[in-house]
Amino acid sequence: MSNNTPIGITLFSLIIFYACLTDFDLVQGFWGPNTVWLNNGNGTFTNSGQALGTAESAGIDLGDLNGDGALDVFVTNANTSNQVWFNDGAGNFNNSGQGLGDSDYWRVALGDFDQDSDLDALVVRNGFYTYDNLYNQVWINDNQGNFTSNDQFKGYNESWGLALGDLDGDNDLDAFIANDRANKVWPNRRQ
Repeated sequence: MSNNTPIGITLFSLIIFYACLTDFDLVQGFWGPNTVWLNNGNGTFTNSGQALGTAESAGIDLGDLNGDGALDVFVTNANTSNQVWFNDGAGNFNNSGQGLGDSDYWRVALGDFDQDSDLDALVVRNGFYTYDNLYNQVWINDNQGNFTSNDQFKGYNESWGLALGDLDGDNDLDAFIANDRANKVWPNRRQ
């Protein structure tokens, strides 16, 4: 795969929190550095010059991870650990310094799995690099944007995508995970 092949693209608005406008900016996940593109207001975008890491990124999701009201970026990487990038509120992103996991992560979805009013992360793995039996993982947020692995979730690897929602009607987030093998619904069984 070339370094110019887009893997995941997520639209978001940095200024919606500041000016209540609807100019959507863009974070583009490449099989290489992720880039932040700013909306020019006329349907075109300008590269901001920010590169969010240099890893072979496979997925991104956006949400307020540290409780400051600005959209932050959670990046999954195929060849190294996942990264969290904090938005300073002006659209500048700083690496949080967290190396979450090891490698072979594919996609991420943010949601409040433990119902403590912050965004946690579910990442799926596919063994693309190592072909090992790697488990999908839930990363629990401490309300400050610091994540720790929740070892209670043991979904198998070879996963390619995911979606979150309350699938069993019990008012918490469950996961649907698309796999090489059978797709699977994972009900949230937090204690």
